[in-house]
Amino acid sequence: MKKCAVHRCLANLLVLAASLWAINADAVAPGQNKPVLIGLVTMGDESWVKDPGLLPQNLLQEANAHPGVYVAAVIQAAWSQIEPQENVFDDSVISNTLNEIKTYNAEYPSTPLVGKLRVFAGVHSPSWVLQQVGSFTYTNISTNVVVLAGVTNITFSTNIYTVPDFWTTNYSLLWEGMQNHLAGVYDTNDLMGEVAMTVGSSITAEPFVIPGSAVPEMEAAGFSAGQMAYCLSNAVNVYAAWKQTPLDYTFNTTLNSSIAEDPPFSVQVMAAFRQALGTRSVVANHDLDYPAPTKEAVDYQEFQALNSAALAVNPPVLSPLEFQTTGPTDAWDRVIPFAVDVYHPTEIEIWNTTAVPKGLAPITLGELSQWALLLKTRLVSLGTVPTAGFSMAYYGVLGSNYMLQASVDLTHWTTLLNFTCTNQPMKLLDAQSGGNSQRFYRVLP
Repeated sequence: MKKCAVHRCLANLLVLAASLWAINADAVAPGQNKPVLIGLVTMGDESWVKDPGLLPQNLLQEANAHPGVYVAAVIQAAWSQIEPQENVFDDSVISNTLNEIKTYNAEYPSTPLVGKLRVFAGVHSPSWVLQQVGSFTYTNISTNVVVLAGVTNITFSTNIYTVPDFWTTNYSLLWEGMQNHLAGVYDTNDLMGEVAMTVGSSITAEPFVIPGSAVPEMEAAGFSAGQMAYCLSNAVNVYAAWKQTPLDYTFNTTLNSSIAEDPPFSVQVMAAFRQALGTRSVVANHDLDYPAPTKEAVDYQEFQALNSAALAVNPPVLSPLEFQTTGPTDAWDRVIPFAVDVYHPTEIEIWNTTAVPKGLAPITLGELSQWALLLKTRLVSLGTVPTAGFSMAYYGVLGSNYMLQASVDLTHWTTLLNFTCTNQPMKLLDAQSGGNSQRFYRVLP
């Protein structure tokens, strides 16, 4: 399949996507939205995801090992668990985890958790789905890297996967039926804090990532770039039954380098997603690294543009953004402060630091606590406003009291303002900033 044909297919669907999403946006009543997650999220152990013989175990290991630092725990679920037969639902994997969260909150009432639902399909799709929409089989060779006590262990595994034709309209309709059911049960449940939009995902839970080694098999099964583009553009309509819960959509610049590279497509889908759901739309990327990944440069620039637009509103509003790092062995002490300083995410998912099999991240409680504070309380420069002074945005805890202080030498500090955080973020102004060659700011409780 030629790239030029793919580009035309993607571009032609953008206007359709924007119009569809605008229709459903009107159904979201103001004042009903659940709060956006702000802080660290434990993503749990994903070692089961690429093994069709395994299922998730949401044990809250990480939250219980490091209580008080997380705001949410990912609830991992397989489509085959939730809907083993068409229109026959089993929500126990979700409800049981929410009950575990309720137990955790009773023990730690000052730092409660909510759930973040992430449903996986691919090799964990029900057999009836494969029968209805068709499927393809391919061989995948994966590399597993585990670092324990400074020792890197690299292993290779060969797997044969059978995956449904996830790009088809019929597949999206079946997925929508499952989401309609889940929204009916959990959308009004305060413990369900966020839902990941994973329709169209295949081997991972990232819809814009397709299995590169399966391209020939996909094309033989009738893969169409136009259908895939429609699936990705139409995703928010598939999740339209969720009226109150923030929705997380993971973006990647490329669908796959051997099929198409179309950065404007991902950027325009992202912009339409934000326009449709406003602050209930959580844009995301799971390749965070230091320095920022060049292959995702266009999407990362759009993250910054969306944040700038949100801060330009009066009063400023949140621009929800979620990250996962590329893997569990990243230089966390550089990656997370870099992300907070440059891209201002509202949440970062942390790889499991307690489960030994896979996904082990060598992170201490002290580091987790520091990063949690970075996400919840930070000061962002908005620049000088002519005739008014220097403008800032402060992300704090709603209802808490703070002091804005200024200094010219980082030694002597003057309190400029006492304020209560009534908005997220708060817009602050130093009207006396003129006449100083340099001036530093901090906010204290």
